[in-house]
Amino acid sequence: MTRWLWAAAAVVIALAGPLLFRGMDQWLAAHGWFPRTTGAGGFEGVAFAAMFAATLADGRWRRLTGAATAAAVAFIGLWATRYIVGLASVRSGSPTDMEMLHVAHWVLMFTAAGLGGWIARFDPRRGRDWAIQFVLVVVSVGVADGLVGVVGIDQAAIDKVLYYQTVELEVHTPVDDVHQLYGLKPNARLGGEGPWGLRTVTVNTHGARSPEYTSERRPGVERTLVFGGSTLYGAGVGNNDTTPGAMDRMTGPTHEVWNFGVCAFNTTQSAYLAMDKMDALRPDRVIIMITNTGRRAFLGGPEHQAADKSAYFDANPFLYLENFPPPPGQAEAWHALGLERSALYRTYAAWQRASWDPDTTMSDRADRAAVAELERRAHEAGVEVLYVLSPSRGSEVGPQDFDVPTERWLDLNIPGRGGEYQQAHPPPRILSEYAAAILRWMKSRSETPDPAR
Repeated sequence: MTRWLWAAAAVVIALAGPLLFRGMDQWLAAHGWFPRTTGAGGFEGVAFAAMFAATLADGRWRRLTGAATAAAVAFIGLWATRYIVGLASVRSGSPTDMEMLHVAHWVLMFTAAGLGGWIARFDPRRGRDWAIQFVLVVVSVGVADGLVGVVGIDQAAIDKVLYYQTVELEVHTPVDDVHQLYGLKPNARLGGEGPWGLRTVTVNTHGARSPEYTSERRPGVERTLVFGGSTLYGAGVGNNDTTPGAMDRMTGPTHEVWNFGVCAFNTTQSAYLAMDKMDALRPDRVIIMITNTGRRAFLGGPEHQAADKSAYFDANPFLYLENFPPPPGQAEAWHALGLERSALYRTYAAWQRASWDPDTTMSDRADRAAVAELERRAHEAGVEVLYVLSPSRGSEVGPQDFDVPTERWLDLNIPGRGGEYQQAHPPPRILSEYAAAILRWMKSRSETPDPAR
């Protein structure tokens, strides 16, 4: 068969292939032997790559070698693309996304054909052939990396393995801050039945579950801002039954206690929110309730989970390390570079993260850095920072883990007491106990000056 006949056959296969291979494709997918089709190219691409590679070589055995090599590369490429896209579930089924998937498929098929054809003509005795082979491999990887990034396969794969907050989404919203990621929605309201009866959630204009206090300080009135995760926020209870709500009620009109708890917030997110509100509201003190450990959550739910989050990672590259720490024995610097620069590497890291649950080393590092920055800025502003450890953490961390004085650390855990007291979302009466314990501690501190201040 001449070179032109091979080329003509390749074109015919590319055009008629979907009809010829559809049945086989569906049968293989139905039996779990091959990933299901994405609707953007199938085995006709493999056949095309094999035949097109044959046009690039002379002689029967060279053509067979080129065709076999191209078919193998195209087959692996088709499997990998389908597997990754299936794992990632590309963010939308828009015409633009589908068009890019078709483009990616055929670029990969042409690349496979080119590699197969070149290998068929490869002469290991010539140094030039080795150099060209190296360049072709580098170009092929670069093209594949670019296509994965353009189509958004890497970000879709990342979206699948991030940690999401899904509690009381109606009063939460994404924010532009690359440290906080989301927060409470100002002026939002949520009512209905909770675990302990009817409850109402209201968020004031400042993004706190508190009365509509003014930003200006009232003469003779203390102001305490409290930050933390869902335990502090009070998931499932009304505003007045949260720990800060109970503190506000217990202290009376001469003291404002603002509840800036946000569901699933970890210490890093709480500390950065505290820095923002400290500048705007000029409190006497800030309290950080330490509850959640591990990486930061993103806002979940159908509306937000599939949203493009690349802007957060671009502006705060440490989020890559926090969500995809380097495996044991791998250099952090090279791992970080791959995550920041390569869409293929990000896709690989996301696939690896799906089957590996690393420790909290990176998120702990972020927590310590955020607390150190909060301490610095609070010292400059003359604001006291106190830390309260939620019983749900079970005394597993202490002030030494955050390099803060023990005088400003309260562990609410009571040894031997479990049950509701140590739940992440305890009932109102337990949250009221927390409030009373914090206020007793604050009172004892006011009676005994802190030498560290």
